Amino acid sequence: MPNCAVVVATIRALKAHGGAPLPLPGQPLDPAYSKEHVEWVEKGCANLVHHIKTVKKAGINPVVCINAFYTDTENEIKAVRRLAEAAGARVAVSKHWQYGGDGALEFADAVIEACDEPNNFKFLYELETPLRERINLIATEVYGADGVEYTPEATEKAVRMEKDPKAVRRLAEAAGARVAVSKHWQYGGDGALEFADAVIEACDEPNNFKFLYELETPLRERINLIATEVYGADGVEYTPEATEKAVRMEKDPKAVRRLAEAAGARVAVSKHWQYGGDGALEFADAVIEACDEPNNFKFLYELETPLRERINLIATEVYGADGVEYTPEATEKAVRMEKDPEIQKLGICMVKTHLSLTDNPMLKGVPTGWRLRVRDILTYQGAGFVVPVAGAISLMPGTAANPAFRRIDVDTDTGKVKGLF
Repeated sequence: MPNCAVVVATIRALKAHGGAPLPLPGQPLDPAYSKEHVEWVEKGCANLVHHIKTVKKAGINPVVCINAFYTDTENEIKAVRRLAEAAGARVAVSKHWQYGGDGALEFADAVIEACDEPNNFKFLYELETPLRERINLIATEVYGADGVEYTPEATEKAVRMEKDPKAVRRLAEAAGARVAVSKHWQYGGDGALEFADAVIEACDEPNNFKFLYELETPLRERINLIATEVYGADGVEYTPEATEKAVRMEKDPKAVRRLAEAAGARVAVSKHWQYGGDGALEFADAVIEACDEPNNFKFLYELETPLRERINLIATEVYGADGVEYTPEATEKAVRMEKDPEIQKLGICMVKTHLSLTDNPMLKGVPTGWRLRVRDILTYQGAGFVVPVAGAISLMPGTAANPAFRRIDVDTDTGKVKGLF
């Protein structure tokens, strides 16, 4: 059973809930978000308090983590702390993005205290509760809705599922699959034992694995097999551009190797997905040969190079841009960071789409005549990086201090993986 629940809040999000101009994807953030507006924060806390009340309905102890940003002011943080504590939550400010683990100690202590305190956890509904009653409970008790409306299609599905609650198991087993229910979200590893047993049984049973196609199969035949055998399509249609590319690739299947070698690179084909380690031997040999060959490594810039000069070097020398453009907010940050001797010691980690050399994922190939647009610049002093953010891209959170992968290993006596459950 859960001991506590953490609600993560940011001053910016609370401002958005409190009346600030709503952020638009890919657009510069309104400058109001970088200035003190306690009234917006206080009004936005109504949304936060709603989440706190939802946690308390479950009978567990809420902890509000204020994920602080350098533009947050003390008055704004105090307003959140005051209103959240009045609603019955513990509150902690986390600056892990700035100080690493040390910046999250207050938050860690609050979670430990909440976990050590008795609670009266209860589920919102029992598994025997009919489907639409469950949905109504979630909508009214969690979201605060007056009720639920269904499309005719959704109503039809709900009625069918309520009449046959084990329909998924029945139909999947009839199709020849093993079925297991996993409740890892509720019981942790114990809740996934049925699933683990089903996987083990399936692995121990003989099978007749075969690939859908051979590597010698022409490209368009492969695509047609995937479309018809996997997706259930009647066939495949190509745009003129796609047809032209397919014809060219079928005529020159080794085009990648030829062009890459002409550019001065070693080339290796890896089939590790098919043959495991044996399928990557050519690749491993190529890496070893490259490592044994002398090289003349040099950094693109020195740490003494001013921040915007570094970004320009990366944009022009690595991405092929004509230069760099900054939003007003990014410019303001860059000027401030260039004056800070501690930030000057940090390296740069660029954040942009991986789908293009530019900051626009729709521009393919090697575009020319473009400029990199930097919309924000972040600092992660715990990790040792300044992070320019280019284009419309979402940032992912980092791993926890003790991520689960550290507990996964292979038992050398039995050859089995341990630590997954």
